[in-house]
This record gives sequence, C-alpha cells and structure tokens, in this order.
Amino acid sequence: MLVLAILSLTILLTASFLAFYMIRITGTKTPWTVFSFAVLFMTVDRSLALYRMLTGDGILLFNWQIQIINLLVSIVFLSGVIWSRPHLIRLIENKKRLVFSEELRKNLFDQSHDMAFLGSVNEDGNFSLFQNVNAKACDLLGYTREELCRMTPADISSVQLSESQMEKLRTTGSVVSEQEFKAREGNLIPVEVSYHLYEHEGRQQLMTFAREISALVESRSAMEGEYQRCNEILNLTPVSIWHEDFTGVGQWLEGLRKNGVEDLRSHLIEHPELIREGAALVKVISVNNATLQLFGATDRAQLLGSLDRLFTEESDPIFMEELLTIWNRANHFISEIPVQTVSGERIPAILEWSAPTMAGKLALDQVIVTLSNIQELKKIEAEKRRLSALIEQTTESILITDLAGDIVYVNRGFEEMTGYSADETIGRNPRFLKSGKTSPATYREIWTALSKGKTWRGRLYNLRKNGELYLEEALIFPLKNEAGQVTHYAAVKMDITEKVELEEQLNQSRKMEAIGKLAGGIAHDFNNILTTIVGNAEMGTVKSRDNGVLHHHFAEILTSGKRAAKLTGQLLAFSRRQMIKPIVLDLNRIVV
Repeated sequence: MLVLAILSLTILLTASFLAFYMIRITGTKTPWTVFSFAVLFMTVDRSLALYRMLTGDGILLFNWQIQIINLLVSIVFLSGVIWSRPHLIRLIENKKRLVFSEELRKNLFDQSHDMAFLGSVNEDGNFSLFQNVNAKACDLLGYTREELCRMTPADISSVQLSESQMEKLRTTGSVVSEQEFKAREGNLIPVEVSYHLYEHEGRQQLMTFAREISALVESRSAMEGEYQRCNEILNLTPVSIWHEDFTGVGQWLEGLRKNGVEDLRSHLIEHPELIREGAALVKVISVNNATLQLFGATDRAQLLGSLDRLFTEESDPIFMEELLTIWNRANHFISEIPVQTVSGERIPAILEWSAPTMAGKLALDQVIVTLSNIQELKKIEAEKRRLSALIEQTTESILITDLAGDIVYVNRGFEEMTGYSADETIGRNPRFLKSGKTSPATYREIWTALSKGKTWRGRLYNLRKNGELYLEEALIFPLKNEAGQVTHYAAVKMDITEKVELEEQLNQSRKMEAIGKLAGGIAHDFNNILTTIVGNAEMGTVKSRDNGVLHHHFAEILTSGKRAAKLTGQLLAFSRRQMIKPIVLDLNRIVV
C-alpha cells in the first residue's frame, strides 16, 4: 500500500511539473491554468496523505481500495498532461512566431525609410492619438517621439481622408492618399500616405506609412510644364499631327492571321470591303491646330470621329498598304494620299506615321501621324516641269555651275551646240571648251563681275567636240537663294557664228550698194557729158569727110566716146543691181 501511495505521488508530481510548465508557456489566463492548479492540489493532498501514512496517523484511513483509486486518478491526470503535449508544442511554436513577428514588425517600423505611425481607431471611427512613431517621422517633421504621440493624424496632415476613402479603408483595410504633412517649422512636406487597418486584441489598429515625394512632385510639376510647352509647340507647328491608336487594327489583323490568312494583300484584294473595316478601327486620340486648319474644322470633335469623311475611297489603296505595314510588323509608313476637307475639297497630302517599339513589340497605341499639304508643292512642281520643258526645248545653251565652277546642269541646247552630252559634261569645268582665241582679260572680267554679284554679257570663242571653232554670245549671272546668298552660277549662250558671218556679208553688201550708188551717180553725170561729146563727134565726122586728117580725129573721138558710153552703161546697170550678161548679137537680124 505504501508503494502505491509513493507511485501515485510520483505521477502527480510529474503531472504537476508539466502543468506548471504549461502555465509558464501559455500564461495565467488560459484553461490550462485551472487544470494545472487542480493537479497541484491533488499532489499536495497525496503528499499529506503519504506523510500521515509514514507517521502512522493515517494507516487506518487508507486501505487498498483507496490507494488504487488515487493511483488511477494520478494516472488520469498524467495522461491529460501528456495528451496536451502536442497542443503545448503548437502553443510554444505560435508564441515564438508571434515574438518573431513582433520583433520583425518593430524592426520594420523603426528601421523603415518612410515615416511610420502606429495608432488606433476609436468607437466613432475617428483616428486616435499616435501610439508610436519611428525615427524617420521625428527627423522629417522636427518633433520628438513624445510630442508626436500626443497628436492625431489630423494634427499633422493638411488634408483629411474623404468619405469614400474612409469607406474603402473600412472595407478593404488599406487606402493610399497624397497629402501634405505640416512640420514643426511650418513648412509643408508632400507625402504619399498608406493607411493599413487591422485588428489586434479586439481593437482596430491603424498602421500608417508616409513617404516623402517632394522630388516626385517637383518632377511631376516639371513634366506638366514640359507637357504644356510641348502641347503649345505642337499646336504652333504648321504640320498636321495626329495621335492615333492602332491597337484595334493590330488585334483585328492578328485575328485574320489566326483564321489562316497568310497572304494579306491577296486576301484584301479579294475582299476589298475589309479595307474599310480595318480603317474604321483606327482611333484618333488628339490632333493639333494645324490639322483643324488643314481640314477646315472648327473644333476637334469633327475630326475625332470616323475617318470616312476625311479619307475617301480613293485612299483605300493607301489604307491597304498601311495594313500591310502593320501586318509585317514594320514601324514606319509614308505615302502620298488624297484627303478631303470638311467642306469636301480634295487636297493632295503626304501621310507619314511611326509607331515606337517597346520590349520588341510595336506600341500601336502611341502612333504619331503627320499629314503635309502638298497642294502648293504640286503647283510648284507643275510650274517647274513647264520651266524645265521650256529650258530643255530652247535652242540656247544653258549651263549651271556650283561656286567652284564645276558644271551641275546642262540642257539639250548645250549638247546640240557643243556636241558634248550631259554625262560627258557634268562635274567638269567649262574651261574645257576654251579655244584660245578669247583673251584672258575677258575671263578676268567675267569673274570680277560674278564676285560682285553682277551679270556679265559678252562674246566668247569656244571649240565644239569635233574641234570646230564657234562664237557664242553669253549671259553669265549668279543664282541666289531666298537669303540673298549666291549658290550657283548660270550661263545662257547663243551660237552666233552664222549670224556674225551673215552680218559681215550684209556689211559687205551694203558697202557694195553704196559703191554702186556712187558709181551710178557718177556714170549718169558722165553719160550726160559723153552724150554731148559723142553727138558733136558724130557731127564732126559728117562735116569732115573731105578732110581726111580731121575726119580721122573725129572718128577716134567718136569711137572712144562710145566705149566710154558703154562703160557708163555697165556702171548704171551695176548700180541698179541688174545682172550684166554680154551676148553676141546679129545686127542684120535686129535691123531687119
């Protein structure tokens, strides 16, 4: 019986030790506390009973049945303690995790690079005094920890949470807001505040983190200013600029690709209605003022809708090429395209767009489109073509050189005049045409005039490709740009070789004509004199028939007079530009 009592006491002592170890681990406000004190009470009772048994006072009170019952009760208590061991282990682990979590929270709280505040929410739903703050909050705000713990969030924040933000905090447990905190010195610090609501020991606790965003606010302000400046520049730009979103087009094309379309061009040719379907998916985000002027729109709403009013069916081939560009994942497109203003006027334009590439993919939502009105350019090109045709068809030689004197252009007249083709001439200096008959002083005069921006006019002797000498009349002058700067030299030349020869012939003819007129006048007067001489000689011949010597003299005078008369007749014929053709005549026939 004594052995049973000792065994029962040993079991109770073991159970008591384990129970009180559980009390130390779990605390004094758990169900394990009652159980542990019950085990302790039973241990003390068994100890007193054993003591009485050993002293002899209680031997009669304890019989075998009672000792067995006590032993069984001790075993039950020990079994209860052993059964609770896994729970004890879990409690110990949970407590370790709780301690670790609390230490981690404290370290994160104290060592956070952001301002951290620990508070709670009272029964009215308002924020109560701060319970704790970290060193970062004290440094930035200029308060001590004790001073901040006597404040509420409303004391340091210039902006309070709105009703919707409070509702979000209560429903989701967190909310983020941009505010300004008031420092001790009165300055406002822009911060991004993150509120986190959680429950601890039956109370709602509030953990608040505030990050200083002064640099972010300054950067944002600078970006807003830059955006405003860019927007002003964009609206002052004379080129029509569009911001368009091609995302829908890209998704539509990917759908065609998934449906088995491999050759998009052939597919669009077979189904031309798809071109308009794809173009309708383009979204216009914004346009600048130049676009409004180009299309004659009064507000942007007229252009931000469908593009059908601005791009007619004549533009469909261009749209197809755009779709093919996106299909091939290219990021740039340019083409001439006809557009239509709001009033219906057709305008030729150059369309160009670029899509940025991000992470190897086209950012189709950031497509920048430019439209350049080339109506005036078309007119200039037409005028240029007419002038070019005129220059090419003219018989005068025209050549243009750069400032170094190298030829950059010759017309067809130059080729015909010199015998050199344009390919043989471009890039060469005109000195290869020199004949050596033009004096060096003439060339110095040319460059002196050109260096002063003046025009030189004169005659030059040059050689053709076949070595033939020709004379040209040249007009050489500088070409200037809009700023008045000389950029090129031009020469317009005319072959006057034949003209000069004709002029010389004309001068000779005029000289001969003058001589003829002079000779005719002299011959006419001389003929009058001869008429008198011949008439008197004839009369003298008749009257001197009996005087042989005198008759002979008169006959000689008459013969010489007739010869002189014949000569004056030829002079008169020359002066009248009559052809003199001596012929043999039979006087007998003429007389008969």
